[in-house]
Amino acid sequence: MLKTIGATVGVAAFGGYASAGGGGSEIRPYQWTGPRSGPSRTGTTEDDGPTPYATLDWKMDLDGSMFHVEPIVTDELVYLAVTSDNTPGETTGYLGAYDLETGERRWKRTDIPSPKPPTTDGDKVYVATKSFETSNSGDGGMYALDAASGETVWTRTDHDVWSPPVVTDDRIFSSNRHGTYAFDPPTGNTVWQTAGVSGLSEDVGDALSYTDETLFLSDGKALNAADGSMKWRVSPDDTTLGNPSSTEQMVYFSQTNYLTGDDDSVEIQARSPDSGRLEWNYESSEQNRWNGRPVITDEHVIFVDTSEDSTLKALDRMTGETAWTTNMVGESFSNPVVGNGTVYLGGNISELGIIHAIDDSTGELQWTYPLDSTDLQTSPENPPAAGVPVISNDKLYVATYPVDATLDYEYTYYSNFFALGSSDLQPDGNTGLPDDNEPDGGDETSDKPDEETESPSLDACIEVTPSPDSTDLDGGDVLQLDASASTGSELRFEWDVDGDGAYERGGRSIHVSLPSCGSLSITVRVTDGDGETDTASVSMAAN
Repeated sequence: MLKTIGATVGVAAFGGYASAGGGGSEIRPYQWTGPRSGPSRTGTTEDDGPTPYATLDWKMDLDGSMFHVEPIVTDELVYLAVTSDNTPGETTGYLGAYDLETGERRWKRTDIPSPKPPTTDGDKVYVATKSFETSNSGDGGMYALDAASGETVWTRTDHDVWSPPVVTDDRIFSSNRHGTYAFDPPTGNTVWQTAGVSGLSEDVGDALSYTDETLFLSDGKALNAADGSMKWRVSPDDTTLGNPSSTEQMVYFSQTNYLTGDDDSVEIQARSPDSGRLEWNYESSEQNRWNGRPVITDEHVIFVDTSEDSTLKALDRMTGETAWTTNMVGESFSNPVVGNGTVYLGGNISELGIIHAIDDSTGELQWTYPLDSTDLQTSPENPPAAGVPVISNDKLYVATYPVDATLDYEYTYYSNFFALGSSDLQPDGNTGLPDDNEPDGGDETSDKPDEETESPSLDACIEVTPSPDSTDLDGGDVLQLDASASTGSELRFEWDVDGDGAYERGGRSIHVSLPSCGSLSITVRVTDGDGETDTASVSMAAN
């Protein structure tokens, strides 16, 4: 689909991973040290989450909101940026540091209005404020705090609004309305400034991404991180591409296009980090209102598509072709994140906030954990949903918020925080969800059969759209293969897409491209809850 000119766009939260220095690159694969994990903003880490299953370690009331704000985690502390009042004319909040194991507070700063997600280098915590016009002059800006004590090291209050900083070994990068800056971490002094070039946009947000000595900005520009000089820009100059996430091979820009009526879509562009050349472009079908950030793994670009009954979708990272899709139980899904090959996704179902764990390679659901809000303040009208879960030290840390609340005070009054650790025990009822909401193989809901009820016999089936018998199929056409008509209980789906006998993909349905020459043979293997298997195959060729 082509992007509509003049559409309003919106993008939530911030992005990525891999910590690096201004003159070099030092990968920090563990801990969640900044928004979307680190400077690259990919939403990934090599650390593990709860293994093999999750259990509650501790929980607390936030006395404020972390809506679209990720917690930040180091070896000993988790840092929470909380807004306690965001009504017109009021911008109050706090930044707190809490013990990872117990949740005990180490320090709290209440004089920082509406903090954005912080970033840490281990010694200091850097935080910008959300406020555009603060009620108290001089309160808004950028703060550097001692990580252990919370005491102020330096401030930049010459501007009220800064983007959440990208922190490397020897530089801090941030933007305001006037340009993009590099700061000296010990002092906060300006090292360089590129005027008129900014990652801030009224429509998109204020995210920067850093990889391999290059800064990527949402307005389609790339700067040399050493001196702020322009490396490339996308034409026209006023193009807004969306929030960037970057790797050494590709930079990805993502945004939600809000069009007339229900014609909303999520667009992802993959561009060369060296030249800005467009490598591939994906735009979801109409009516996808998911306003989030994809996660970029070694294999995939993963995001939520609400136009397809809340489908978690994975695209091939280098080509943009669909790798797998998994229908998810629930709604109000967060940005996905990935820790060491497992995708974690927050959301809501019924009266519960939930965390899903999904295999990155196959899309297979591993487990679902319900967040127990007992003894915490929750809205009587708007049930809780889990925000973005972050991964560190074999744990998950996540805040909740009231789904579809329309009043500011509801977010600040009814938001809670959870720390999940590892457990050898699978959650009660297989997933911990009510029986009528149990996922079937990670793809869609199904009722659990009673023990006395005979399960349907196992039978694998493939439906192809458009029909392989069509005379209009050409090489390169994309077809959907769907195994939803298969019968049996607790089904799991695997796909051999090249006829070599190895099953490379998972999920109830997949998309493939028809070859220009020769035929394509695809097999689905369906496994039920007893471990029994059945297969179905289909062959297709261009006309």
